[in-house]
Amino acid sequence: MPGLWDVHIHPDYLSLDEMPLADQVTLFGHRLATALTESGIVGLRCAGAHHFMDVAWKRAFDSGQHVGPRLFASGYFLTTTGGHFLTSGHALEVDGPYGWVKAIREQIASAVDLIVHQNRLKDGSRKIVNITEVQGMEGDVIVMQDIFVFEQTAVVEGKIQGRLRPTGIRPKFVEKFDASGIHLPPNVFGSPF
Repeated sequence: MPGLWDVHIHPDYLSLDEMPLADQVTLFGHRLATALTESGIVGLRCAGAHHFMDVAWKRAFDSGQHVGPRLFASGYFLTTTGGHFLTSGHALEVDGPYGWVKAIREQIASAVDLIVHQNRLKDGSRKIVNITEVQGMEGDVIVMQDIFVFEQTAVVEGKIQGRLRPTGIRPKFVEKFDASGIHLPPNVFGSPF
């Protein structure tokens, strides 16, 4: 659908003491999505938001729970001590290499469902070698689970042949597909090899 993109927003809302935070975020997200859509905005890039509310809106729009623009969410805006945008509530203050690594990992774990890994093989071709689900964090480590892995079956005239084989693990994000009316056959994830 043709339309406009807003590529730098920091959504904010007035706090209503009598309403729980989750309800405030939902109400604000609904009003924001309606206003943007009515203005002809079909896509936006959020450049930092309170408590990952942009990630929650993205998931609500993608699932069809609410109608809204295509949203590229960022979670918190990361900054150094005394850095830009600290008083807004959108920024997460981090310092030192370990602080940055931990904050980036938390951002990834909170917003990414799936990683598709493409690699250059020995024959020079590029193939998808893993499709991996991001399951969350354990301490400072992102927990991931392979759903499909590349299995080489042959080399024909110097070219690597193969296929993606399921690991037998049913990913957690399938529930989001089901909620959106997308139903995958149960055998698509196969059985462990």
